[in-house]
Amino acid sequence: MTPFYWSLASWALGLLCVLPLLARWRQHAAVLRSSFMLLGSSLLLFLLGTLLARAEVPSVARVLSALAPLLAGFACIRLTGLALFREVLPRLGMRAARIVEDIVVVIGYVIWSLSQLRDAGLDPSSLVTTSAVLTACVAFAMQDTLGNLLGGLMLEMGDAMQLGDWVRVGDTAGRVEQIRWRVTTIRTRDGERVVLPNSLLMRSSFTVQGNPDLEAVRVRRTLNLKVSREVAPSRFIALTEELVARNTIPNVARDRPPSCVLKEIGQAHFSFDLRYWLTDPGQDDPTDSAVRVHLYAGLQRAGIAVVAPLQAIHATTDSPAKSRLAEASVLADRQAALAEVMAQLTPRELEVIRARAGLDGEELTLDAIGQRHGVSRERIRQIEAEARRKMRLGIRR
Repeated sequence: MTPFYWSLASWALGLLCVLPLLARWRQHAAVLRSSFMLLGSSLLLFLLGTLLARAEVPSVARVLSALAPLLAGFACIRLTGLALFREVLPRLGMRAARIVEDIVVVIGYVIWSLSQLRDAGLDPSSLVTTSAVLTACVAFAMQDTLGNLLGGLMLEMGDAMQLGDWVRVGDTAGRVEQIRWRVTTIRTRDGERVVLPNSLLMRSSFTVQGNPDLEAVRVRRTLNLKVSREVAPSRFIALTEELVARNTIPNVARDRPPSCVLKEIGQAHFSFDLRYWLTDPGQDDPTDSAVRVHLYAGLQRAGIAVVAPLQAIHATTDSPAKSRLAEASVLADRQAALAEVMAQLTPRELEVIRARAGLDGEELTLDAIGQRHGVSRERIRQIEAEARRKMRLGIRR
């Protein structure tokens, strides 16, 4: 087939695949936009190739005419995969993992590219066999990509992680939203979408809490409670276990009884850990709050108050006489340090510093001090600068 017929067939098939997807435009907007861009680029390249062929530029025209069906085929393969895996199979009651869709689409890209190379007069097998160095370089450059691809396949085939599972990877906890050929996306309880490379998941450990839509999930939660040491620990343990087990609290498992243990004995309080089993990991904080509300109400009826740990703070106030002695001691230390620094100055430098600082009652200007000593204003400034330098050196010592 000529590039014209290839392009025409790809455009027609692409438009046919778009029709069932238009009803869910918002859901597939990103893929549809990129596919339309490929189709538009293919059409533009085909028109440019036709114009250049008529303008007698055959070499460039052939390249553009060969690229046009290639891009159109990419768009057609992407739209076909989208329609098949997102619309047709779900309506037939079959749901394939997203990584399967990605792999099928990539295989389609490779096959289409090889067929276009063959139509252009190039033998793909000869390119591969005669370019061992190029093949090794490509494999080395794509090792991260291949690691992510193999990691995604192992996650999907090994049944270690499935769509909808609640998992914890390091400090990230959430529900598995997608397993793609490169990354796995997790939706956290805060609504954030965390993207994790598949190779990272295969190298590190992660915790699978389960999928509440498919199985009975049980996740243990711990609440810390503190009460006064006047309450008997055995009574408090029995009462809290009975309160949680007797009341029907949403998302609290009924088939596994709660347990309360004495965790710490403080100076003025007992610290207990109440443990119950959660059935929906997505409702951890609301369920903790509901359990606390029931416990607070039940403990109030029993005359037991949940308290915060007490801290004893001892504050002392010095007497006025002691404060005056302390101030006098600090002042004496400062005067001794100042006298030690001043001892390094000459009589004239000391007199200039005292006059400039107003230690004799009034601060004098450089001109006034110069007139008193019969020297110029500049000379007084130099004497002051030298005195200040000696004082800084004395303080550093």
